[in-house]
Amino acid sequence: MNPGADLLSLQTPSLLQGLDELRKQFRGAGLQVNDVFLLRFLKARKGVVPDAAAAIQAHLTWAKTIKLEQMVSSPPFPELHAVKRCYPHGYHGVDRVGRPVYFERLGALNLTELMRVTSHEAMLKYFAREAELQIREKFPACSLEKGTLVHRSVTVLDLQGLTFSGVTNAQARKFITAVIQVQADNFPEVMGSTVIVNAPRIFSLAWSFVKPLLDPVTTAKIEIIGPDPPAVAKKLLEMIAPDNLPDFLGGTCKCLHVEGGCLFSNKGPWQDARIAEQLQVTPWHHLIQRMAEGKSGEEPAEEPLAQVPAAVEGGKPCPASPDQHEVPLEHSPVRINGAAHADSVEPSTPERAELTEHQQRVQDLVNKLNAQEKAHMQTLEQWMLEALRWERELTLRKIAKATPYYEAEQGMRLGQLRTQESAMRYQQLLSDHDDYVQAVEAQELKLMALKHVQKDQDAQELHLAACEKLSQLTDRVMDTEARRDTALADYRRALDEFERCRTKKEEINGLHWACTSSCSLELCRPYFQAKWRHEQRVLDECAVLDSLRADLAQVQKETGAQVLGMGETLQDYEIAGVELCGASGEDEYFSADEDDSGW
Repeated sequence: MNPGADLLSLQTPSLLQGLDELRKQFRGAGLQVNDVFLLRFLKARKGVVPDAAAAIQAHLTWAKTIKLEQMVSSPPFPELHAVKRCYPHGYHGVDRVGRPVYFERLGALNLTELMRVTSHEAMLKYFAREAELQIREKFPACSLEKGTLVHRSVTVLDLQGLTFSGVTNAQARKFITAVIQVQADNFPEVMGSTVIVNAPRIFSLAWSFVKPLLDPVTTAKIEIIGPDPPAVAKKLLEMIAPDNLPDFLGGTCKCLHVEGGCLFSNKGPWQDARIAEQLQVTPWHHLIQRMAEGKSGEEPAEEPLAQVPAAVEGGKPCPASPDQHEVPLEHSPVRINGAAHADSVEPSTPERAELTEHQQRVQDLVNKLNAQEKAHMQTLEQWMLEALRWERELTLRKIAKATPYYEAEQGMRLGQLRTQESAMRYQQLLSDHDDYVQAVEAQELKLMALKHVQKDQDAQELHLAACEKLSQLTDRVMDTEARRDTALADYRRALDEFERCRTKKEEINGLHWACTSSCSLELCRPYFQAKWRHEQRVLDECAVLDSLRADLAQVQKETGAQVLGMGETLQDYEIAGVELCGASGEDEYFSADEDDSGW
């Protein structure tokens, strides 16, 4: 089947009729539009032509307002490298059906540092530029590479390292909301699928405010995998070849030739000089239109993800095995050395005892993990309910305004603790280093004394033993020096962070000297105090969960036991009846923080 023809000929008659009406309104007049562009907006507006036309006109107006055409023809903003350091993301290769893959390590986002090197407005423009370049460069390049139309992409969100403070940051929520709105309004129907990986239960807090912003059609394209590296690698390798998957997610690619690695490389067909030359000859919108009309050959159609084989062996798809069906965690069968224990097979008495012991060890850990997960979700639910109450009382706008101040206050508190800890560690290592240096000097004197001893066999053995001990002591000196220098660097970083937070707090205090008691700083103090209490509780619970997962992985490694059916869905990350929609109400108070230009 020709996928280009499929795109148009297999649309419903009503969509085709609507498409024809939109063509009459928007084709020509110097606009770079094609049928794929028009269909995106038409499908996003459920086939209602007036709504789609209004959305297209709003998009064209928006593009003109932010000077999108000028942005895409200019280099990215100069701070991009610094941005990627504190917010790792980027396109890297294609999936197994030729779609561009965008990776984002949201768990590694350092929002404070990000806002130090750029601004909300600059980031919104950057994402708009990248979304437009995906349509103008990446889709056409992937289409030429594949030989058939590619008009959707794959997103992989890595949440490893996601923290309570990160997902509850009011400024981050407002920014994410703005990004999602820009994408939905101006770049609809470009997402083929999204896979969220290494998702801790803390993600429930983020999902509670993201889900209401998404169309159900979009939500249906999202899959999620918890903090289970083997499961993450297995799923992603089903979708993406190893040489296109970064090594930190189970692939083989490291992009060592690029400073910063895979997410700095922009690897993909769009980097191919031959394809770039062809796109210089044929305008991208003409190319996409031709392929949408089925004029690109008879290559296999772009398959939906549901039809991708469920297992990969040696980098090649293979049929799914019956063992891959999901089973509720509380009834998960235990596999020993790769095989399910069956009652019909009668092992010997020692083997049966060993199997039973392994099963029991794994099941005990699974039960503990389930119980801890349940308690953890209850803690998150309690915070969500409390946060919702505070947001209704204060409004998200006030909380967002107060966030930099209380982040600085909390940063000072944590910075002081880290400074003290690193200083103590440095002093201890400095003392250890001096002791080892003295021991080396003493050992060298002993060796010199042995040189004057008669050279019999015993003396030679003593000399060899002394040399070996000297070598060991020298190694300890070098190791202690390295750890001492690391501790000193940690101390200096902690001290710098403390001073930065102190300066920030004093700066904000200077702006609020004339504020009344209704100032956002005073009104929001109880909210942040409650948040910090919950954060400590969440951190303690996460430490217990991490320990249990590590114990379970160790037992599985030692015994070969496997817990099946630990797959997760987005429903597992939902807390029923609680949605943080973020009321935007206006503040009615006198404060120096009235300026909303940052938003």
